[in-house]
Amino acid sequence: MVNQLTPLIVIIFGVVLIFNNHINKLKGHDIIISFSGKLDVEVLNNALVVVEKKLLERDLPLKYTKKIYNVLVECLQNIFHHGIKDENGDAECIFSVSFFENKFHIYSGNLIPNSISQSINQKISSVNKLTEDEVVNQYRKVLDNGIISDKGGSGLGFLDMKRKTKNNIGFEFFPSGDNSFFMLNLTINIKS
Repeated sequence: MVNQLTPLIVIIFGVVLIFNNHINKLKGHDIIISFSGKLDVEVLNNALVVVEKKLLERDLPLKYTKKIYNVLVECLQNIFHHGIKDENGDAECIFSVSFFENKFHIYSGNLIPNSISQSINQKISSVNKLTEDEVVNQYRKVLDNGIISDKGGSGLGFLDMKRKTKNNIGFEFFPSGDNSFFMLNLTINIKS
């Protein structure tokens, strides 16, 4: 029994350490939302309601509110659909939305099997190499082909994130045993 729990304990402490490092990165940021815990449908829906309300209170141009909201939705959907889940179907994760120096920062992190980390790395690296026009063309091409994976996605997620943020996607993997904690960092520039 102890051998089965040891990797779980390491991962839990790893998540705590990653979250503490994440919080340290946010010093000086105006925090819109910050969450660490199990993501289920109720948490997901409540988080989106809170973020939408707080963004609308900021009196931002609607295009920025929609971009931030939609990118967060994409991040949370990735966690919900692709993250490692416990016996209740919930995924352990962290996410936040913050504002600093005319930029909104969206961070998300969750456990994934190491078996998919190389594929994710390749997908994001490929998307990050694309110009803005190439992102739009590739996005349209995927939409036109309409191929849906067994997880229900069409491969648009990372393309859509780059398309909406107009910035490269930051990402890191923190391996622990058979899994890795996968962190995404997205930035949306706000023009005054």
